[in-house]
Amino acid sequence: MLFKTAIRNSKKYFRRSLAVAVCIAVSVIAMQMMDSIGEGFKQTALKILLKKQGMILFEPADDEPLDFAVHSIRRYDEIKKKVKEILPDATIYGIIFSPAMVIKDSFSIETAVFSEDDLTGTILGRKTAEILKSEPGDTIILFGTDRYGGLSVISTTIETTSTNYRSIRNGRGIMVPISEARNFLAWDPDEVKRIKVNFNDYWNADNYAKQFMSIFPEVKITPWRERLTNIEALFRVTDIKMDVFSAIILIVVAGIIMNTILTSVLERKKDIGTLRSIGASRSYVVLLIMIEILFVSLIGALIGTGFSYLITEYISRTGISMESMSGTVEYFEGALYPEIVWKNWIGRIGFAILWALMFSAYPVFYIVRMRPVDALRET
Repeated sequence: MLFKTAIRNSKKYFRRSLAVAVCIAVSVIAMQMMDSIGEGFKQTALKILLKKQGMILFEPADDEPLDFAVHSIRRYDEIKKKVKEILPDATIYGIIFSPAMVIKDSFSIETAVFSEDDLTGTILGRKTAEILKSEPGDTIILFGTDRYGGLSVISTTIETTSTNYRSIRNGRGIMVPISEARNFLAWDPDEVKRIKVNFNDYWNADNYAKQFMSIFPEVKITPWRERLTNIEALFRVTDIKMDVFSAIILIVVAGIIMNTILTSVLERKKDIGTLRSIGASRSYVVLLIMIEILFVSLIGALIGTGFSYLITEYISRTGISMESMSGTVEYFEGALYPEIVWKNWIGRIGFAILWALMFSAYPVFYIVRMRPVDALRET
Protein backbone atom coordinates (compact mmCIF):
# COMPACT_ATOMS: atom_id res chain seq x y z
CA MET A 1 0.00 0.00 0.00
CA LEU A 2 2.78 2.39 0.95
CA PHE A 3 4.69 1.64 -2.26
CA LYS A 4 1.56 2.16 -4.42
CA THR A 5 0.90 5.49 -2.71
CA ALA A 6 4.49 6.55 -3.34
CA ILE A 7 4.22 5.70 -7.06
CA ARG A 8 0.90 7.56 -7.31
CA ASN A 9 2.42 10.63 -5.68
CA SER A 10 5.43 10.55 -8.01
CA LYS A 11 3.01 10.62 -10.95
CA LYS A 12 0.93 13.34 -9.37
CA TYR A 13 3.95 15.61 -8.95
CA PHE A 14 5.35 14.65 -12.30
CA ARG A 15 7.44 17.75 -13.02
CA ARG A 16 9.31 17.50 -9.72
CA SER A 17 9.81 13.77 -10.22
CA LEU A 18 11.07 14.38 -13.74
CA ALA A 19 13.60 16.93 -12.49
CA VAL A 20 14.99 14.48 -9.93
CA ALA A 21 15.06 11.64 -12.49
CA VAL A 22 16.93 13.80 -15.01
CA CYS A 23 19.50 14.81 -12.38
CA ILE A 24 20.10 11.20 -11.44
CA ALA A 25 20.27 10.12 -15.08
CA VAL A 26 22.84 12.83 -15.89
CA SER A 27 24.98 11.95 -12.88
CA VAL A 28 24.85 8.23 -13.70
CA ILE A 29 25.79 8.88 -17.34
CA ALA A 30 28.69 11.09 -16.28
CA MET A 31 30.03 8.60 -13.73
CA GLN A 32 29.59 5.54 -15.92
CA MET A 33 31.13 7.20 -18.97
CA MET A 34 34.10 8.39 -16.92
CA ASP A 35 34.46 4.89 -15.53
CA SER A 36 34.35 3.34 -19.02
CA ILE A 37 36.81 5.83 -20.52
CA GLY A 38 39.14 5.42 -17.55
CA GLU A 39 38.95 1.63 -17.79
CA GLY A 40 39.52 1.84 -21.55
CA PHE A 41 42.61 3.97 -20.98
CA LYS A 42 43.96 1.56 -18.38
CA GLN A 43 43.37 -1.51 -20.54
CA THR A 44 44.87 0.16 -23.62
CA ALA A 45 47.90 1.43 -21.70
CA LEU A 46 48.42 -1.92 -20.00
CA LYS A 47 48.23 -3.92 -23.23
CA ILE A 48 50.63 -1.60 -25.06
CA LEU A 49 53.03 -1.53 -22.11
CA LEU A 50 52.97 -5.31 -21.76
CA LYS A 51 53.55 -5.83 -25.47
CA LYS A 52 56.60 -3.59 -25.30
CA GLN A 53 57.99 -4.95 -22.05
CA GLY A 54 56.88 -8.56 -22.45
CA MET A 55 54.13 -10.33 -20.52
CA ILE A 56 56.74 -12.94 -19.60
CA LEU A 57 60.44 -12.15 -19.96
CA PHE A 58 63.26 -14.73 -20.21
CA GLU A 59 66.70 -13.43 -19.22
CA PRO A 60 70.09 -15.00 -18.45
CA ALA A 61 70.23 -15.99 -14.79
CA ASP A 62 73.59 -14.25 -14.27
CA ASP A 63 72.72 -11.15 -16.26
CA GLU A 64 73.93 -7.66 -15.38
CA PRO A 65 72.28 -4.35 -16.40
CA LEU A 66 75.26 -3.04 -18.43
CA ASP A 67 76.37 -6.42 -19.74
CA PHE A 68 75.32 -6.37 -23.38
CA ALA A 69 76.95 -9.40 -24.95
CA VAL A 70 78.71 -11.79 -22.57
CA HIS A 71 75.73 -13.55 -20.97
CA SER A 72 72.97 -15.01 -23.10
CA ILE A 73 70.10 -17.48 -23.24
CA ARG A 74 70.95 -20.67 -25.07
CA ARG A 75 68.58 -23.35 -26.45
CA TYR A 76 66.46 -20.59 -27.98
CA ASP A 77 64.71 -22.86 -30.49
CA GLU A 78 63.89 -25.38 -27.75
CA ILE A 79 62.43 -22.64 -25.54
CA LYS A 80 60.34 -21.31 -28.43
CA LYS A 81 58.97 -24.78 -29.13
CA LYS A 82 57.99 -25.40 -25.50
CA VAL A 83 56.39 -21.94 -25.12
CA LYS A 84 54.28 -22.61 -28.22
CA GLU A 85 53.13 -25.95 -26.79
CA ILE A 86 51.89 -24.30 -23.59
CA LEU A 87 50.72 -21.01 -25.17
CA PRO A 88 49.70 -21.68 -28.79
CA ASP A 89 48.65 -18.03 -29.32
CA ALA A 90 51.93 -16.63 -27.98
CA THR A 91 54.06 -14.20 -29.94
CA ILE A 92 57.73 -14.85 -29.17
CA TYR A 93 60.48 -12.29 -29.72
CA GLY A 94 64.13 -13.19 -29.53
CA ILE A 95 66.02 -10.01 -28.68
CA ILE A 96 69.66 -9.00 -28.91
CA PHE A 97 70.81 -5.47 -28.13
CA SER A 98 74.15 -3.71 -28.11
CA PRO A 99 75.52 -0.16 -28.31
CA ALA A 100 77.01 0.71 -31.68
CA MET A 101 78.19 3.56 -33.88
CA VAL A 102 76.00 4.08 -36.93
CA ILE A 103 77.77 5.65 -39.91
CA LYS A 104 76.48 6.94 -43.27
CA ASP A 105 78.68 9.10 -45.50
CA SER A 106 80.25 11.65 -43.13
CA PHE A 107 77.53 11.43 -40.45
CA SER A 108 77.71 9.21 -37.39
CA ILE A 109 75.72 8.74 -34.20
CA GLU A 110 76.08 6.59 -31.12
CA THR A 111 72.91 4.60 -30.69
CA ALA A 112 71.65 1.20 -29.63
CA VAL A 113 71.04 -1.75 -31.91
CA PHE A 114 67.94 -3.79 -31.15
CA SER A 115 67.35 -7.07 -32.97
CA GLU A 116 64.32 -9.32 -33.22
CA ASP A 117 63.88 -12.53 -35.13
CA ASP A 118 60.62 -11.54 -36.84
CA LEU A 119 62.19 -8.67 -38.79
CA THR A 120 62.75 -9.02 -42.51
CA GLY A 121 64.65 -5.76 -42.89
CA THR A 122 66.29 -2.95 -40.98
CA ILE A 123 64.16 -0.32 -39.25
CA LEU A 124 65.73 2.98 -38.28
CA GLY A 125 64.34 5.27 -35.59
CA ARG A 126 62.96 8.47 -37.09
CA LYS A 127 65.19 10.81 -35.08
CA THR A 128 68.28 8.77 -35.88
CA ALA A 129 67.28 8.83 -39.55
CA GLU A 130 66.99 12.63 -39.45
CA ILE A 131 70.42 13.01 -37.88
CA LEU A 132 72.00 10.66 -40.43
CA LYS A 133 69.91 12.16 -43.25
CA SER A 134 68.92 8.61 -44.15
CA GLU A 135 65.79 7.19 -45.72
CA PRO A 136 64.51 3.75 -46.80
CA GLY A 137 66.81 2.15 -49.34
CA ASP A 138 70.00 3.72 -48.00
CA THR A 139 72.86 1.58 -46.76
CA ILE A 140 74.41 2.34 -43.38
CA ILE A 141 77.42 0.86 -41.60
CA LEU A 142 77.42 -0.30 -37.97
CA PHE A 143 80.62 -0.25 -35.92
CA GLY A 144 80.74 -2.02 -32.58
CA THR A 145 82.53 -4.50 -30.36
CA ASP A 146 81.74 -8.21 -30.51
CA ARG A 147 81.57 -10.48 -27.48
CA TYR A 148 85.32 -11.22 -27.68
CA GLY A 149 86.27 -7.54 -27.61
CA GLY A 150 87.13 -7.31 -31.28
CA LEU A 151 85.97 -4.62 -33.70
CA SER A 152 82.88 -5.66 -35.64
CA VAL A 153 81.51 -4.04 -38.78
CA ILE A 154 78.38 -4.77 -40.83
CA SER A 155 76.51 -2.90 -43.52
CA THR A 156 72.72 -3.00 -43.69
CA THR A 157 70.04 -1.51 -45.92
CA ILE A 158 67.25 0.52 -44.30
CA GLU A 159 63.85 -1.07 -44.89
CA THR A 160 61.83 1.73 -43.25
CA THR A 161 61.96 4.34 -40.50
CA SER A 162 59.64 4.60 -37.52
CA THR A 163 58.91 6.86 -34.55
CA ASN A 164 57.49 4.11 -32.39
CA TYR A 165 58.37 0.51 -33.20
CA ARG A 166 58.56 -1.82 -30.22
CA SER A 167 61.89 -1.22 -28.53
CA ILE A 168 62.95 1.86 -30.51
CA ARG A 169 62.45 4.51 -27.85
CA ASN A 170 61.74 8.07 -28.92
CA GLY A 171 62.97 7.34 -32.44
CA ARG A 172 66.58 6.69 -31.41
CA GLY A 173 67.99 3.32 -32.31
CA ILE A 174 68.01 0.77 -35.06
CA MET A 175 66.38 -2.63 -35.34
CA VAL A 176 67.94 -5.30 -37.52
CA PRO A 177 67.12 -8.97 -38.20
CA ILE A 178 68.51 -11.19 -35.47
CA SER A 179 70.74 -13.11 -37.89
CA GLU A 180 72.63 -9.89 -38.67
CA ALA A 181 72.98 -9.12 -34.96
CA ARG A 182 74.40 -12.57 -34.30
CA ASN A 183 77.04 -12.03 -36.99
CA PHE A 184 77.73 -8.53 -35.70
CA LEU A 185 78.32 -9.73 -32.13
CA ALA A 186 79.82 -13.16 -32.96
CA TRP A 187 76.99 -15.03 -31.23
CA ASP A 188 76.03 -18.67 -31.75
CA PRO A 189 72.95 -19.30 -33.97
CA ASP A 190 70.87 -20.66 -31.05
CA GLU A 191 71.34 -17.92 -28.44
CA VAL A 192 69.73 -14.57 -27.71
CA LYS A 193 69.91 -11.92 -25.01
CA ARG A 194 66.23 -11.77 -24.10
CA ILE A 195 63.07 -13.69 -24.96
CA LYS A 196 59.87 -11.68 -24.77
CA VAL A 197 56.58 -13.62 -24.76
CA ASN A 198 53.19 -11.99 -25.35
CA PHE A 199 49.82 -13.75 -25.32
CA ASN A 200 46.11 -13.11 -24.84
CA ASP A 201 45.67 -14.54 -21.33
CA TYR A 202 48.08 -12.07 -19.75
CA TRP A 203 46.28 -11.98 -16.39
CA ASN A 204 47.56 -15.54 -15.76
CA ALA A 205 51.15 -14.64 -16.59
CA ASP A 206 52.28 -15.57 -13.04
CA ASN A 207 51.03 -19.15 -13.40
CA TYR A 208 52.60 -19.61 -16.82
CA ALA A 209 55.89 -18.15 -15.58
CA LYS A 210 56.03 -20.70 -12.75
CA GLN A 211 55.40 -23.48 -15.25
CA PHE A 212 58.27 -22.29 -17.44
CA MET A 213 60.56 -21.93 -14.39
CA SER A 214 60.14 -25.63 -13.63
CA ILE A 215 61.06 -26.54 -17.23
CA PHE A 216 63.99 -24.10 -17.64
CA PRO A 217 65.50 -23.58 -14.15
CA GLU A 218 68.74 -22.20 -15.62
CA VAL A 219 66.91 -19.18 -17.07
CA LYS A 220 65.57 -16.19 -15.15
CA ILE A 221 61.83 -15.94 -15.94
CA THR A 222 59.68 -13.08 -14.64
CA PRO A 223 56.01 -12.23 -15.29
CA TRP A 224 55.02 -8.63 -15.89
CA ARG A 225 53.64 -8.06 -12.37
CA GLU A 226 57.09 -8.60 -10.85
CA ARG A 227 58.75 -6.12 -13.22
CA LEU A 228 56.08 -3.45 -13.59
CA THR A 229 55.50 -2.82 -9.91
CA ASN A 230 54.44 0.82 -10.39
CA ILE A 231 51.69 0.14 -12.93
CA GLU A 232 48.96 0.11 -10.25
CA ALA A 233 50.11 3.52 -8.99
CA LEU A 234 49.80 4.89 -12.54
CA PHE A 235 46.25 3.60 -12.77
CA ARG A 236 45.34 4.98 -9.34
CA VAL A 237 46.24 8.45 -10.60
CA THR A 238 43.84 7.92 -13.50
CA ASP A 239 41.10 6.78 -11.08
CA ILE A 240 41.63 9.85 -8.88
CA LYS A 241 41.23 12.19 -11.85
CA MET A 242 38.00 10.47 -12.89
CA ASP A 243 36.70 10.53 -9.31
CA VAL A 244 37.37 14.27 -9.02
CA PHE A 245 35.35 14.91 -12.17
CA SER A 246 32.52 12.68 -10.89
CA ALA A 247 32.58 14.49 -7.53
CA ILE A 248 32.08 17.86 -9.26
CA ILE A 249 29.08 16.46 -11.13
CA LEU A 250 27.62 15.00 -7.93
CA ILE A 251 28.00 18.26 -5.99
CA VAL A 252 26.05 20.13 -8.67
CA VAL A 253 23.42 17.38 -8.79
CA ALA A 254 23.11 17.38 -4.99
CA GLY A 255 22.23 21.08 -4.95
CA ILE A 256 19.60 20.64 -7.66
CA ILE A 257 18.05 17.61 -5.94
CA MET A 258 17.91 19.33 -2.55
CA ASN A 259 16.28 22.42 -4.04
CA THR A 260 13.79 20.35 -6.07
CA ILE A 261 12.77 18.17 -3.11
CA LEU A 262 12.45 21.19 -0.81
CA THR A 263 10.20 22.95 -3.35
CA SER A 264 8.17 19.78 -3.80
CA VAL A 265 7.53 19.15 -0.10
CA LEU A 266 6.68 22.81 0.50
CA GLU A 267 4.06 22.56 -2.27
CA ARG A 268 2.67 19.48 -0.52
CA LYS A 269 2.47 20.98 2.96
CA LYS A 270 -1.32 20.75 2.94
CA ASP A 271 -1.30 17.07 1.91
CA ILE A 272 1.33 16.24 4.50
CA GLY A 273 -0.58 18.20 7.16
CA THR A 274 -3.75 16.26 6.32
CA LEU A 275 -1.94 12.93 6.69
CA ARG A 276 -0.49 14.00 10.02
CA SER A 277 -3.85 15.27 11.30
CA ILE A 278 -5.57 11.93 10.62
CA GLY A 279 -2.95 10.02 12.57
CA ALA A 280 -0.05 9.36 10.20
CA SER A 281 3.21 9.32 12.12
CA ARG A 282 6.26 11.29 11.16
CA SER A 283 8.13 8.09 10.32
CA TYR A 284 5.29 7.09 7.95
CA VAL A 285 5.48 10.40 6.08
CA VAL A 286 9.28 10.24 5.91
CA LEU A 287 9.15 6.67 4.59
CA LEU A 288 6.47 7.58 2.04
CA ILE A 289 8.47 10.48 0.58
CA MET A 290 11.73 8.53 0.67
CA ILE A 291 10.14 5.67 -1.27
CA GLU A 292 8.97 8.20 -3.85
CA ILE A 293 12.51 9.53 -4.18
CA LEU A 294 13.91 5.99 -4.30
CA PHE A 295 11.48 5.01 -7.07
CA VAL A 296 12.14 8.14 -9.14
CA SER A 297 15.93 7.83 -8.63
CA LEU A 298 15.89 4.18 -9.69
CA ILE A 299 14.00 5.03 -12.87
CA GLY A 300 16.43 7.87 -13.60
CA ALA A 301 19.45 5.63 -12.92
CA LEU A 302 18.16 2.90 -15.24
CA ILE A 303 17.46 5.42 -18.00
CA GLY A 304 20.93 6.91 -17.50
CA THR A 305 22.50 3.44 -17.66
CA GLY A 306 20.66 2.74 -20.89
CA PHE A 307 22.01 5.92 -22.48
CA SER A 308 25.51 5.17 -21.12
CA TYR A 309 25.41 1.72 -22.70
CA LEU A 310 24.32 3.06 -26.09
CA ILE A 311 26.98 5.80 -26.04
CA THR A 312 29.70 3.38 -24.94
CA GLU A 313 28.77 0.82 -27.59
CA TYR A 314 28.91 3.50 -30.28
CA ILE A 315 32.27 4.86 -29.10
CA SER A 316 33.61 1.30 -28.80
CA ARG A 317 33.00 0.82 -32.52
CA THR A 318 34.52 4.13 -33.60
CA GLY A 319 37.05 4.76 -30.83
CA ILE A 320 38.17 8.06 -29.34
CA SER A 321 40.90 9.46 -31.56
CA MET A 322 44.22 9.97 -29.79
CA GLU A 323 46.20 10.85 -32.91
CA SER A 324 47.50 14.06 -31.38
CA MET A 325 49.10 12.09 -28.54
CA SER A 326 49.99 8.88 -30.37
CA GLY A 327 53.74 8.51 -30.64
CA THR A 328 54.43 11.17 -27.99
CA VAL A 329 52.91 9.31 -25.05
CA GLU A 330 54.20 5.76 -24.89
CA TYR A 331 50.97 4.15 -23.75
CA PHE A 332 48.64 5.64 -26.37
CA GLU A 333 47.71 4.17 -29.68
CA GLY A 334 45.75 5.87 -32.45
CA ALA A 335 42.41 5.36 -30.66
CA LEU A 336 41.07 4.61 -27.20
CA TYR A 337 38.14 2.24 -26.74
CA PRO A 338 35.95 2.45 -23.61
CA GLU A 339 35.48 -0.69 -21.52
CA ILE A 340 32.34 -1.56 -19.54
CA VAL A 341 32.91 -3.08 -16.10
CA TRP A 342 29.41 -3.98 -14.95
CA LYS A 343 30.22 -4.25 -11.26
CA ASN A 344 31.51 -0.66 -11.37
CA TRP A 345 28.44 0.50 -13.26
CA ILE A 346 26.10 -1.15 -10.75
CA GLY A 347 28.09 0.48 -7.96
CA ARG A 348 27.63 3.86 -9.66
CA ILE A 349 23.86 3.29 -9.81
CA GLY A 350 23.71 2.44 -6.12
CA PHE A 351 25.88 5.43 -5.20
CA ALA A 352 23.75 7.86 -7.25
CA ILE A 353 20.54 6.62 -5.58
CA LEU A 354 22.12 6.80 -2.13
CA TRP A 355 23.36 10.32 -2.97
CA ALA A 356 19.81 11.39 -3.91
CA LEU A 357 18.34 9.95 -0.71
CA MET A 358 21.02 11.57 1.44
CA PHE A 359 20.46 15.05 0.03
CA SER A 360 16.68 14.64 0.16
CA ALA A 361 16.78 13.96 3.88
CA TYR A 362 16.99 17.61 4.98
CA PRO A 363 13.88 18.86 3.09
CA VAL A 364 11.87 15.82 4.20
CA PHE A 365 12.77 16.08 7.89
CA TYR A 366 12.20 19.84 7.73
CA ILE A 367 8.60 19.44 6.62
CA VAL A 368 7.64 16.56 8.94
CA ARG A 369 8.83 18.51 11.98
CA MET A 370 6.08 21.09 11.33
CA ARG A 371 2.94 20.80 13.40
CA PRO A 372 -0.08 19.56 11.40
CA VAL A 373 -1.96 22.80 12.09
CA ASP A 374 0.93 24.87 10.66
CA ALA A 375 1.16 22.61 7.64
CA LEU A 376 -2.60 22.98 6.96
CA ARG A 377 -2.47 26.72 7.25
CA GLU A 378 -2.58 28.42 3.83
CA THR A 379 0.51 30.35 2.90
